[in-house]
Amino acid sequence: MLKPFADEMLILSGLDDAIIGVCERRGEPPFVVYDFGLLVECFVSMGVTRDDAVDHVSEYISGSDAGPESWGVLYKMEDATHD
Repeated sequence: MLKPFADEMLILSGLDDAIIGVCERRGEPPFVVYDFGLLVECFVSMGVTRDDAVDHVSEYISGSDAGPESWGVLYKMEDATHD
């Protein structure tokens, strides 16, 4: 799925199971899109507590800005109430 875009995007190592797609914007490079809930589940499967996983994803992944090639995080309605 990502092969045509892979050279243009930043992809987080070890979190492929949370990738839900690629987003393109006019005049901007494409970026990979992660699902917030699936990111949390990836960290939980690595042994991180759910609360710590939510905090980590919120602060270091969805709260990060690595430039125009960086990723996006989708919040499903059930996930949108996180702090």
